[in-house]
Amino acid sequence: MTSRRHWPLLAVGLVSATVSLSVSVPLRESRHQPFDRNDFLAAMNRLHAYYMAPEGLQRPGGLSVDGSPDFVGIATWIFDVYLTCRSAGRSPDDAFGEVVAQITQSDEWKSKHPGEPSLTPAGCGAPPLDRNEFLQALLQLDAFYTADEGLQRPDGLSIGGNPDFVGIAAWIFDIYLNARLAGRSHQMAWNEVIAGIQATDEWKQKHADAAPSVRFAVIGDYGLAGDHAREVSDLVKGWNVDFIITTGDNNYPNGAASTIDTNIGQYYADFIFPYSGSFTSTATRNRFFPSLGNHDWETPGATPYLAYFTLPGNERYYDFVQTPVHFFAIDSDFNEPDGISASSVQAQWLQGKLSASTSSYRFVYMHHAPFSSAQNGSHATLQWPYKSWGASAVLAGHDHTYERIIRDGLPYFVNGSGGYALYAFGSPVAGSVVRYNADWGALLVEVDGKAATFKFITRGGVVVDTFSVPPHSSQ
Repeated sequence: MTSRRHWPLLAVGLVSATVSLSVSVPLRESRHQPFDRNDFLAAMNRLHAYYMAPEGLQRPGGLSVDGSPDFVGIATWIFDVYLTCRSAGRSPDDAFGEVVAQITQSDEWKSKHPGEPSLTPAGCGAPPLDRNEFLQALLQLDAFYTADEGLQRPDGLSIGGNPDFVGIAAWIFDIYLNARLAGRSHQMAWNEVIAGIQATDEWKQKHADAAPSVRFAVIGDYGLAGDHAREVSDLVKGWNVDFIITTGDNNYPNGAASTIDTNIGQYYADFIFPYSGSFTSTATRNRFFPSLGNHDWETPGATPYLAYFTLPGNERYYDFVQTPVHFFAIDSDFNEPDGISASSVQAQWLQGKLSASTSSYRFVYMHHAPFSSAQNGSHATLQWPYKSWGASAVLAGHDHTYERIIRDGLPYFVNGSGGYALYAFGSPVAGSVVRYNADWGALLVEVDGKAATFKFITRGGVVVDTFSVPPHSSQ
């Protein structure tokens, strides 16, 4: 069996007093009724007993192998068979009967019951989710139980050598499974699990002094394969960031399907999930959150971009939380169906989301810069009242430079030096504090309870600018 410590951990991102979703996205109508954790708790206990029983697999440890839960067995029989039958409307007894019938078809059962007839499975159809996803969810939960940022239980999902069926039922079936069946993505379902665990007394007692923190990169106008894009990606990956956001123009020259994987995937495949490109990826959750640029829109409907990424909401503009930051990705292009003016549907969405946010930091990012001193200049249409709506900072690109501008106390960053040709500056706009166009680079942002610190760093490692933003309660 694979050691639990070799499996990737989940991002510990959300803090919530209740088990609620913090990433806003319309849910698809579920075709399934929510399942009760007690249903699966009883099924796992029955399977555990059958594994030990003389008429079963005659394993003394039941669903425990060398002191660790038999996650493969749980995934195979409880998820693939029992859940499928329950989803098809079969009763708990009928569903478990199907489990037993299928176990009797196995070579292991037949070897221990020579001459005895196997039962005939009736079948219940295809599983509602992929078994491998479910198996990984079990392994990730086990790893989070042992992790320093998790529940710090040395034995993970084992108690006294027996599987912790209560923990599995509570977090995998009650939270993760029902979230997935309700139409939420893998990552969003995991966010709910982590939020729920972090809301428990056990987690709070073990993290009484913990302050949530996050470390991320911002890249912009990077989407042209070549030395500059590669060097910036090497810089960013060397920071060991939790995730990456982009300020647009992800795929030069015209947002085509034929270039998107070469321009993005070859450098950032390990951050993209699900990843459908041709480069090697180790990603098990999405850690790449782009915004649309004008070059991404040059292919009608921005179809390659929307097909390549799996993002929250309508995927053109969306929000997500990585505690202690609430992020808002805006589509600043004139092709946006919901508009880009301060009175547009998109702007009204942002205003509502910002006003409702309880996060310590609220960062808005997009492609076209509301204010810029370089070639493309400022975009008046996008000069929305971000500060009065509750934003902590605004990030953009489009101009291939780095610039920091302070307007009415709100920092605006232009971060478009990710790989494409650099631009010249014109006359500085009001509030321009730092302007740089001598080399390519990216923003490193480190956030904790005291401050969010932005550093623009060149591909050669030179720190050009450092600026800190206080938490919202201090502004």
